[in-house]
Amino acid sequence: MDSTRYRPEKKLVTVLFADIVDSTKLIEHLEPDEAATQLNGILASMRAGISRFGGAVNKLQGDGLMAIFGAPIPQEDHAIQACCAAIAIRDSIMQAGQVQVRIGMHTGEAVVQEVSNDLSSQYEAMGIAVHIAARAEQVARPSEIIITDTTLHSARELLEAEALGPRLLKGLSQSINLYSLLAIRPFAASQQFLGGQRISNFVARADSLSELHAHLDRSLSGASKIVGISGDPGVGKSRLGFEFATDCRREGVSVIEARATAHGQTTSLQPIVDLLKSFIGNIRTTSPEGTGLELLTDRLSQFGLAAEAKHLAEFLGISKRDVRGEPTLEIATVALVRRVCRAIGREQSMVILFEDLHWLDAAGDSFLLALIEAFSESRVLLLLSFRPGYIRDWMKSSNYSQITLQPLPREAINDIARELIGADPSTAELRTQIAERSAGNPFFAEEITRALLDRKALTGARGNYSTTEPNAANMLPNTVRGLISFRIDRLDDQQKRFVEAASVVGREFSAEVATEISGIDRSDAQTQIDALLALEMIYSAPQGGLEQLAFKHPLVQEVAYASLVSERRKLLHRRAAKALSSHFSKELNEHAALIARHWEEGGDPIQAASLYMTSATWMGTRDPVQAVRTWKHVRDLTSNLPAEGPSAFMRMMACGQIINLSWRENAAPELLEPIYEEATRLAGQLKDARAGALVTMAYGRALLASGSADDYLSGVKKAQEMLSETPNSSVAALLLAVESHSTGQAGFLKSALQLNSRALERVSDVEVADQRMIGFDVKHWLVALRSRYLMQTGDHAGAEYLIDELLRDTAKLDLTHRAVALGVRVDAAALNRDASRAFEAAGELESIARQNSSPYVSVLTNYFRGIALLVAGENEKAHERLSKALEQAHRDRTGLELEPLMLANLSDSFGNDQATEAIEIANRAQALARRRSQRVAELFALSTKIRILNRAALAVEPALTEEFDRLISVTGAERLRLRTLPTS
Repeated sequence: MDSTRYRPEKKLVTVLFADIVDSTKLIEHLEPDEAATQLNGILASMRAGISRFGGAVNKLQGDGLMAIFGAPIPQEDHAIQACCAAIAIRDSIMQAGQVQVRIGMHTGEAVVQEVSNDLSSQYEAMGIAVHIAARAEQVARPSEIIITDTTLHSARELLEAEALGPRLLKGLSQSINLYSLLAIRPFAASQQFLGGQRISNFVARADSLSELHAHLDRSLSGASKIVGISGDPGVGKSRLGFEFATDCRREGVSVIEARATAHGQTTSLQPIVDLLKSFIGNIRTTSPEGTGLELLTDRLSQFGLAAEAKHLAEFLGISKRDVRGEPTLEIATVALVRRVCRAIGREQSMVILFEDLHWLDAAGDSFLLALIEAFSESRVLLLLSFRPGYIRDWMKSSNYSQITLQPLPREAINDIARELIGADPSTAELRTQIAERSAGNPFFAEEITRALLDRKALTGARGNYSTTEPNAANMLPNTVRGLISFRIDRLDDQQKRFVEAASVVGREFSAEVATEISGIDRSDAQTQIDALLALEMIYSAPQGGLEQLAFKHPLVQEVAYASLVSERRKLLHRRAAKALSSHFSKELNEHAALIARHWEEGGDPIQAASLYMTSATWMGTRDPVQAVRTWKHVRDLTSNLPAEGPSAFMRMMACGQIINLSWRENAAPELLEPIYEEATRLAGQLKDARAGALVTMAYGRALLASGSADDYLSGVKKAQEMLSETPNSSVAALLLAVESHSTGQAGFLKSALQLNSRALERVSDVEVADQRMIGFDVKHWLVALRSRYLMQTGDHAGAEYLIDELLRDTAKLDLTHRAVALGVRVDAAALNRDASRAFEAAGELESIARQNSSPYVSVLTNYFRGIALLVAGENEKAHERLSKALEQAHRDRTGLELEPLMLANLSDSFGNDQATEAIEIANRAQALARRRSQRVAELFALSTKIRILNRAALAVEPALTEEFDRLISVTGAERLRLRTLPTS
């Protein structure tokens, strides 16, 4: 370790402590070498998380570690990076499932330096900040991340955290506000080098630039490559991409740029959406209603893909969604993006520059993989940048090449300093200091020089400065944040007001919006903007012909924001909410969460909750997991408000939608029950029968996946009682349909049929608005249910007639209910031992899956193909398909209401010599069905068990037969008697 490089410095850093919970219990029975192996593996995972986000592990403590962010590796956003690292560590350890960790963090000043002992030397941080971080970790619960208020404020708008209140930590005289870190909030992307601001010469990267041009030549000839650019933050990845893109445009090659952000996991699909809009054509969400879809359709028709336009338009947010059947899920959209990009990429040449991939989450990664696969045989050069530690399987492809950028050599930094300052002898010491402090990072070299200019330590013109303060660089703050803070303090009053107003908006901002927030006269605003552009505090980043500005560095925005007192901060946030509402009036859905945050920070929870609701509704079909988080936030926001009027309505809606989307997060019934009770209580208080019915239906769906059909049925009865107080014919008809469904799921088929008949008679009473809210055609749903009830009770002809009627209505029948009807046909064919009929219907199901590709339809396809294979006696293939269906149902949390039936059919796929294993699985199916009150499924499992015993020539106990007859009597499912007969 070079002691001159790590001399003592006072820096603002974020310190992280992580500790393995109950490590002693983990290793108490292990030999020392075994214990070391066990702990080292876990610590290695922790260190990987630290390294991924640019931190430095400076101390290992047996069962834990200490890490520093912000030093010795310079980081512009060390607090948020540390939070990202903490989440990564926690999640990786939880996924491993072996142990749990607790993590604590604090941001504050510390003295950092090299410390030596008898055995080694290490980089150390000392000061109260280290002790606070250590104490924060000690109060964390297993798998919890505790941060202090200074860490929260350092990353202000970027974190979701739960306030834990003030805590008096051991050894401290004053309490500290602690928070439990939950997630990272969205953050807007930007491009650094647009707008014509002065930038230093492009040095020491000529070889890398030439390599990119060589890849471009091959791509233009049809031999496309995927090229990665890897390097540390600030080392020049974006600059290399910018120079290459400039060359391409100069040569007439189209370039599309996109960027993921360091703090954008929750909106990771936005750069994908923006990229696709540019790639497909000049499609914008601000186009007049219908125009965007027409443009997209015209564009895709050139490639024979016009039929894909509606689905893609819904994903891109350029068309209103008419929801039918199951919500559009990510797997279907990923496949669609792959098809569209492959078709277009084969016909046109261009470069796609996608920066900062290390901030993409799993959803973004799925779409990125689709792009990589689509462009693997095209005329498109896909150029991807990321930080070291970002590793994906697609990098192993022979079609992938990587350029790794190292810090610039000392001579290159000297050249930058000489180009910026000049070669006057008076500046020689300054240039040396700049080179030393920047440590090969060109961005920091430029920032130090700008700070010298701001404090007038340099006189003259760019490239020809002189100084009377040869040691000025040593007098500057030691961190980039310190440099920027110093620059902000030297602004005049009007300029500072503008910067403060812009800081409330974020890294990028509209000049018009910032002016309105600041309260500066429009006639004076441009003067202040010009001055800030000249100072390179901000730069111009025009988008779509609109005047857009951006802070040169994110910490400019952060430092300016942190300087605001509470009341002024709230005032500016309220102004920002109003200004942004006007600015994005034509794109309100996409930007509703941003506007809501400003209302929340401005102290207006009603306005905030209303806009968060808008965002969650829009997000529901694009990212259901994020939608649930937003609805939960709405519920939290309204929890402290009077339970009346608008706040009660919003809380009721939030509860309902949390339940409605809960299947994506595998919410347990005991967690949903209090939310359901609260929703129905509020619905009753507000006399909103429609909401009560829809919440009940959503809750029933959740119960079918993991709870009880009897509870579902009871809930419907409660909703009907509530409706009797405020009659509503539409809701009454809808509830009757739901009652038919819940009664059938509980296994009372004759009653379900009677209710189904009554519901069909009244289905025309269901209003269009109610049908849209539940997401499908109620009549089609009822007919599909009726066909199954008829099939199970023995009316095979009646069931087939209804299936034929449904399938003929191709213009109106959605793909999901088409798949359900075909599933009934497969079941009917199975009971009749008609393999040909079963295969025919299963084949049609697979055709639907190719069009739809939703996880639910995919589960149905594998399940019913497995049944068809069973009927044909192809048991091994049937076993494989049924196992696949079960695995996918659990993975994607969909179709789990069929789980007992899947298990029963799976048990039927075992050979005669595996009767013991088959009976064991049939018992599991029966127990699960009984626990869920799914009596027909229980009967089905029991009939399978009897058939297995008969097939293996084993005795069937009288108790089994008696229970079978009892369930036949209860359910009315006479047709299932056929299942007790052995198939071979």
